[in-house]
Amino acid sequence: MIDVVVVQRRNRLSSTWVKEQLALLAKEEQSRLLMYRRWQDQQSSLIGRVLAKTKLSQLLNVPRESLQISKDEHGRLYLENHPFWGGDFNLSHSSDLIACAITKNGRVGIDVEYIKYLDFDLARQFLNEDEIQYAKKKHDDMLISFLYKIWTLKEAYLKALGIGLLRDPRSFGFDMKLWSEGILKIRDDKSLFKEEMFFHTLVLHGGYQLALCTNAATPVNISTFMNISNSTRQTSQILTQFC
Repeated sequence: MIDVVVVQRRNRLSSTWVKEQLALLAKEEQSRLLMYRRWQDQQSSLIGRVLAKTKLSQLLNVPRESLQISKDEHGRLYLENHPFWGGDFNLSHSSDLIACAITKNGRVGIDVEYIKYLDFDLARQFLNEDEIQYAKKKHDDMLISFLYKIWTLKEAYLKALGIGLLRDPRSFGFDMKLWSEGILKIRDDKSLFKEEMFFHTLVLHGGYQLALCTNAATPVNISTFMNISNSTRQTSQILTQFC
């Protein structure tokens, strides 16, 4: 089972809650979060870590404050000092939406993007030639829908691989014939994983596209908590409820 929790932060959260949660992080984590210039990015990243640590503490049966999240050489988040844990987690945020995915087995990558106008010339930066030709057959809203769906799926795939945008997203792609039949099949000669990759995609309320990629054939459970307030008590309850 892959657990996905999605939280929408409409307002600036209580400074009391933010200070309490920051105090539970390792100095390295605190320093990274405090480097954000915008409070929106800082709080979204903090919420993501709270979500991940809350679930991980249950899975590993350890106190949440004992867990430390670090970054590897590619900038991917991982759990420090738990080398024998066979699971994985991944975070994403866009605008005021935060998404966290956790699996007990295998790898997982998640991406969420707020859907807005996207220039097709910009889209060419992440589409291969087959995908470009497929996109040219789409019009207006159908084109935008296609572009965000494939964009988030590709980013989720790269995040599952653990290399993020260090790899050109045009160097691999989806089988467009199967795509037209509703089947998501990646074509990648340089994949780090030889097993099949599984994809899930969903348009969330409020105009957000979510995509998930994993190398484990397992059900996905998605929980959404929209419009959390700046109440310290309510925020804490919502961010731990999914466990």
